[in-house]
Amino acid sequence: LLLVRNTSSTPVFGSLITLRSEGKRCPICANIAAVLTSAIHTMWNLTQGNIIGLQVSGTEAASSVLRTVYGKSAMDIVTGGAFGSEGGLAVTAVTVTGLIILLLLSSLQRIRRKQKRETESA
Repeated sequence: LLLVRNTSSTPVFGSLITLRSEGKRCPICANIAAVLTSAIHTMWNLTQGNIIGLQVSGTEAASSVLRTVYGKSAMDIVTGGAFGSEGGLAVTAVTVTGLIILLLLSSLQRIRRKQKRETESA
């Protein structure tokens, strides 16, 4: 919630936060411990800032393995602008793709459980 109040925040970032919270309702995600979710988010931010060299939540990393600089034609709505990539449509697309994969895996898991129960009861 505090990230939305960041002066570099974008409307796309607000939408992305909503998508991420919807993802937590996914049955597979509901089984993942909060500690694991926090660890994944921390690694995401460390990778963006300290390895790739992107801004994270409007803050530039002091040093990074790579230095990423967007070209003049890069649009803030796609890249996230001053807020960083998590505020852009590119990360939104990755998040939506991830949610679709999780939902498909969840459905597949339900189908397999149902088939297993039917096999055991036969």
